[in-house]
Amino acid sequence: MGPLARRHRSSTAASTASIGAALTAELQPLIQLLQDISTPDDHDRPTITELRESAQVLNQIRRYLLDSAPPQQAKDAFRHLYGFQALLSVLRSVSGFYRPLELPAEGRASFFELLNATQAVLAEALRDQPGNRRYFARRVEGGGWAALEQALASTGVGGATAGDDAINAEGEDHLFGILIAFAVGDGKLVSVFEEIRRYLAEDAASQHSGASDSPDVFIDEIVRRARERCSSLIGDKERLKNPEIVPTLLSFWVSLHADGDKDRVSRTHGFVAVLVVLQHLADIAEHNLMAIHATGVLSFILPRVFDQSLPTLEASLLQTFAERLISLGISSLEDAKYLYRNSNTSPATAEFLLRALRSSKSPSHIQFDLALHGFSSVELPTLGRTFPPVTSSGGYTMAAWICIDMFDPASHTTIFGAFDSSQTCFLLAYLEKDTHNFILQTSVTSSRPSVRFKSISFKPNRWYHVTLVHHRPRTMSSSKAALFVDGEFLEQVKCQYPSPPPANPAVVDTFPSVASSIPKHSPVQVFLGTPQDLSSRLGKDVVRSRWSLASFHLFEDALSDDVVAVYFRLGPRYSGNFQDCLGSFQTYQASAALNLRNEYLHAGKEEKSDIVAAIRQKASGLLPESRILLNISPVTVMDDDDRNNIDESQLIRSLSKQAAHNLHHFTRSGANAIVVNSAIPAINDALTHSHGIGVLTGEPTVVVKLSLDDASWRIGGCAAVGLKMIEVARTREDVVRAVEILLESVKDNWRNSEAMERQNAFGILGALLRSKMDDRPSMATSDPGDIQTVDGGIEERHKLSFELLSLILGFVGYKHDRPEESVIVNPLAYRILLVDFDMWRKAAPVTQRQYYKQFVVFGTKSKYHQYNSKRLLRMRIVRRLLDALKSEVFSKETFPAFMDAFKSLVRCNLSTEVLRSLALFVTYALHKSDLPSVKTLRPKHSIMQIRRRRTDNLVSAGGIPSPPSELDPNQSGTKQELSRPLVGLKVLEMFSALLCDEQESATIKKFAKTVTNKWLLYILAEEESSVVVLGAKILARLLVVHGSNYVSKFALKSGGFVIMKQRLQRWWCIPGLWPILFAILFNRDVASCDFTQPFEPYSLLETFNADGKAKVIYPEVLPVITAMLGAGLKTVSKNQNEAEIASSRSNEANGSTHQLEMSRPKHGRRRSMSLNTELTSPRE
Repeated sequence: MGPLARRHRSSTAASTASIGAALTAELQPLIQLLQDISTPDDHDRPTITELRESAQVLNQIRRYLLDSAPPQQAKDAFRHLYGFQALLSVLRSVSGFYRPLELPAEGRASFFELLNATQAVLAEALRDQPGNRRYFARRVEGGGWAALEQALASTGVGGATAGDDAINAEGEDHLFGILIAFAVGDGKLVSVFEEIRRYLAEDAASQHSGASDSPDVFIDEIVRRARERCSSLIGDKERLKNPEIVPTLLSFWVSLHADGDKDRVSRTHGFVAVLVVLQHLADIAEHNLMAIHATGVLSFILPRVFDQSLPTLEASLLQTFAERLISLGISSLEDAKYLYRNSNTSPATAEFLLRALRSSKSPSHIQFDLALHGFSSVELPTLGRTFPPVTSSGGYTMAAWICIDMFDPASHTTIFGAFDSSQTCFLLAYLEKDTHNFILQTSVTSSRPSVRFKSISFKPNRWYHVTLVHHRPRTMSSSKAALFVDGEFLEQVKCQYPSPPPANPAVVDTFPSVASSIPKHSPVQVFLGTPQDLSSRLGKDVVRSRWSLASFHLFEDALSDDVVAVYFRLGPRYSGNFQDCLGSFQTYQASAALNLRNEYLHAGKEEKSDIVAAIRQKASGLLPESRILLNISPVTVMDDDDRNNIDESQLIRSLSKQAAHNLHHFTRSGANAIVVNSAIPAINDALTHSHGIGVLTGEPTVVVKLSLDDASWRIGGCAAVGLKMIEVARTREDVVRAVEILLESVKDNWRNSEAMERQNAFGILGALLRSKMDDRPSMATSDPGDIQTVDGGIEERHKLSFELLSLILGFVGYKHDRPEESVIVNPLAYRILLVDFDMWRKAAPVTQRQYYKQFVVFGTKSKYHQYNSKRLLRMRIVRRLLDALKSEVFSKETFPAFMDAFKSLVRCNLSTEVLRSLALFVTYALHKSDLPSVKTLRPKHSIMQIRRRRTDNLVSAGGIPSPPSELDPNQSGTKQELSRPLVGLKVLEMFSALLCDEQESATIKKFAKTVTNKWLLYILAEEESSVVVLGAKILARLLVVHGSNYVSKFALKSGGFVIMKQRLQRWWCIPGLWPILFAILFNRDVASCDFTQPFEPYSLLETFNADGKAKVIYPEVLPVITAMLGAGLKTVSKNQNEAEIASSRSNEANGSTHQLEMSRPKHGRRRSMSLNTELTSPRE
């Protein structure tokens, strides 16, 4: 491997062997003269004259590099003559020279003139010369940029001195101006900081005269004015040429800020100006932002963002700049470790981490910015196969993730093109300049060469997944092109199929195994973006179009709608060839969306759809890899910089000789980067075929991100990192933020989702949250004392529970702003974190109401309630709710919300198991469990008292049974808790309403097959009138709906009417029972009866004889009715006799007939047949 590596080392050692003698003869004396001047005798400080002479020589060298033709050879000669080392020697010759208080103005000016000339020569030597840039970065004293910073610092310019503020400010402005001018490559920017400082000073003097010198007084105004002046000086067209100097600039900024007097407004203006200029450069172009990010300056900034010694203004600006950088991901895993480690103790760091997690999720991409040159593209000389496919498939498909950053109103935005040299085969896809519609052009000679898709107008600054499926013409049908956006079909139009390129016998077949009888066609060139030949205008800033590409695929087949949907749901961060089991690469949201689509479009045939085949099996069965013509993504871009996504110097060691030679040729010899066509699986094969490599022209910006959610998986598997933050959190804000960070890391990342499932992280999260909300030990760790509890009282924990509930609901798919669109996207987290009543039972009432409300939304009110109901059914949610009813204690305030949720879930999960469980729970809840377990002997008089007490409770003076205290909602303790019998009654009411629904009878029929009618007869034996009425109503509908056969069996085999006679006769005084029995007698469905009418003959006639054709259908119920009438007559007669005896005795004692009249029973209140009125109205 050694000889191979030596043979393919950097091009700085393999540059042109012979340098023109004239170039060397002219340049060498200048460099030698520079070295002589910069080496003072006796190591004395150089004089002002010597500084000026050195600056003059440097200017001569710069002009020579500019005027030489070709300039590349002159720059190579500069490198070979050790010109870079000479520049560093010049700077070191003035080591310690800059002492502003000792130097006159002339000396300071000469010093900065020398610095400016040095930086100008360095900038020119590096411009458009990749070999010189690599040489300076790697071989000049082990690292030229570090050596440059050290040489600059040795001059003394990087440290503040006590004394005149104006002199210090002058030096800072010159230093930063020289460095920023070098970074941009524009010498006019040397005075930019001096201009900004002067502008701020004048503005402050005019608007705030007499104000305090505190730097925090006018923070917003200072920043606004600084940005305003910066924009006017720099504009929005500058591009960084030498971004490697930015870390040096910030290093001096930190040094001067630490040494200087930060309490001076003048110093604050200078420090603010540096950050404002850097942020402005980063904002005006993603090229600048990526260039700064590639220097690794983020690692230098992060520890200083949270430095408490920084004033508020500078800290805020530095943090904003860091957030802008971290939106492109982190520079190294150490940055992620720093953020996660410090987030455990610093709320400010945790907030920064949360924002960074969200902003860094955007995909890696290639940005085509036509403002640089008027063109920008990725070009391949050939596809390697015939295009378009004409016989082997149904057509072709192209799919791309694109984001339009800026439209140019005067130019179309070209996306993709393919053509042969004769343009017989021609294909062009672009967005129209005015309508922003998608245009497909398939010919240059046809009368109708292009078609427009009018169904969508693309908007800027949004990612789209655009898929075009073009079907080739059949014998009886013309060619059609279908447009899909974000996985959804939008429009299909008739469109001419591209013509194949003409045959060319001179073309060598790429695949020798193919039979020679197949004609060899001219190669088809393809491109992404706008090539130079296609650009309408060339030059800088003449075209403003700018768009980004995350991935592009060209398939030799017409994909189905389902396959397009699957590919879209993989997201823009996927860059593979769709050959694996694609379900492994899906997030929870993607999986839920595909399952929804599969159930709605393939009902009953879900297992046979392409969606299931792609996500559960090898997707190569749907689309073999051989069908992929093109796969372009930013992760396969290679250039001459080994610090980015791919280290080419290491990759070259594992390639074959030819592949290594080609890679070296592309990345080291030229200025253009290349991209590997990933449709060819092996990179070695791609580098040895013409269709395996694409060339980036026009300087597209390549952004390859290491997002923070990916970094959390790489540093600790995501789960452990996030759970530790939650465990050590002490305050409500810290807990909520830590949970949000964990969920944000998981939400859009398939690796983290898989890790959470594999490590049971949701279960651990639930245990931790219970500990935080309940303030009690948890089993999440081996030592419960290690878990930090939440500071504050019950009010803080109530706030915590509400905020956590909102977070978790949003994570599992609840839409707080649009509840009707809620869908359960994460059943596992939902089951563990939400179907856990122990976690939420101690929350505040408002939290519990929201908790129960989400069941109603998911189960019934959502547009996707059927899908949600299936997930809830698998969780056995009704059984969980019934268990909660048995074990939990409910208050009056929250129980109505619980019952609303319970009703909705029962309705959407109605099964035989649910019906049976409801019946068992009602039996359990109404059962008297407070009887003594050991039967003791009672005296005879005690037994008589018990019997008398039961009789008194049964019938009051008015003849109406009184409800017991446990069923009276007005009888409650201080905690407003509901008793178990009252809970059972509420469930029975709900059960009755469900079974007696007039709209459908399937439920009552299912109930009859599941629960025996003996259960209803058992309900009639209860001692509570409300329970008996509800049971009788269910029984009446059961008999009427099932007809005469069922009634006969009920009467003969079960003895049902005999039992009803015995158990209902004592309830003759309940108005609601009579219409129920009459409904059985006349075969009327109780669900259609109006129980709100008053209980009187006219209402009964209107209910059962409205048409005058009332007919007795089931006379078997007459004994029940007569028994109740008999019991009523006996009771009334007995009460009248007792009243008359009592009255006569009273008259005899008082001698007053008036008392006799007053003692006679009067008519009671007007009765109603309404069950609710009977159960809730106060007794007279």
